[in-house]
Amino acid sequence: RDNGKKIEYTGSSTLASGVIIVLRGGDLTIDDSSTNHDGSIKSGTDAYAAIALIKKGEGETGTAAKLTVNNGTLEGYYYAITGNGSRHNTEITINGGTITATAANENLGIFHPQDGTLTITGGTLTAYASAVEMRAGTLNLTGGNLTATATTYSYTANGSGSTTVGAAIAIAQHNTKKVITTTLSGGTLNGTKTISVVDAQSNDLANVDVTATSSFVANAEVPEGFKWEEQSGGTCTLVEDKFILVDGTDYTKTADEPVAKAVYKRTFGSNRVKKYQGWFIPFDYTITAADLQKFKFFKIDMIAHSAVPGEAGDPNKLWVHLIQLTENDVMMANKPYIFTPQEEVGQYEFITTNATLKALTTESVASCSTTSEEFNF
Repeated sequence: RDNGKKIEYTGSSTLASGVIIVLRGGDLTIDDSSTNHDGSIKSGTDAYAAIALIKKGEGETGTAAKLTVNNGTLEGYYYAITGNGSRHNTEITINGGTITATAANENLGIFHPQDGTLTITGGTLTAYASAVEMRAGTLNLTGGNLTATATTYSYTANGSGSTTVGAAIAIAQHNTKKVITTTLSGGTLNGTKTISVVDAQSNDLANVDVTATSSFVANAEVPEGFKWEEQSGGTCTLVEDKFILVDGTDYTKTADEPVAKAVYKRTFGSNRVKKYQGWFIPFDYTITAADLQKFKFFKIDMIAHSAVPGEAGDPNKLWVHLIQLTENDVMMANKPYIFTPQEEVGQYEFITTNATLKALTTESVASCSTTSEEFNF
């Protein structure tokens, strides 16, 4: 409880952490009861942050370090509040106060690279780069005013530090690949981007879950291949823009629909090896070199009553004449092809990107059951 008092670091040596450090087992509450709530903790230019959680040497895991800010001002140089990506288990709650930082063109209100929980119910968080950057952990936002003052938006991969400029809330999973869970249900977000979700370290956004109120997502940045999916109650969830087709799936789309990724998933047991099977799916697929290591693909050239084209043949028999396909050949949507596994493959995924799911028409079928048929010629 600072009651209007002011703390500022003016030392001659650089503190690569905070003016105040909350240790494991520590529970610090900033509660300025002065009339004007003008108490402050400032790092100056020679300390990285006003407050840091868990010091070097306390270990990667252990008892939680806790910080609650009810009012007053926290002003850091690079960060007002920071954790550390190699020291986890923190609990930070912002109920009020002013959270800001001063380093030109690279400061953050709160930098959260650790596995911990950040809860924001109120307060004013303002910084140039981002009010909050989450690189790991859980963020629950129900109130407060969060602002990034940068007039342009960008992000850069960074294995040891922040990534994003110009977003009120930045979500960029660290190379530690820790889980990020973010629920944004209240407050105000101001910036070139309200929310930025990026795959800065090429993690494929594994274990990154983001739910936000609909008003936040209109000006949000998400990676290629992801989209906002509307939920009940006026919220949206970030999901991969992917369509998955499996054996026996009913297909009911009545209009062409672009999708970032389309997947045909199928299991091939020992009973399918070198058996001819039907291929009939609603998106174009380009055969890859990896596919050809396990399968042979054919298009149907003709169906005749003779093994030799042009001969009269036997009207009671049919021969299917096939042309084998090669790498980079395209099997067109809603057209029949034949393929055969050359070995016991198990589950296999045929994946294509930037695809168009073709509309169901009278010339196509409502069910992909044909893909489970087995032909023995």
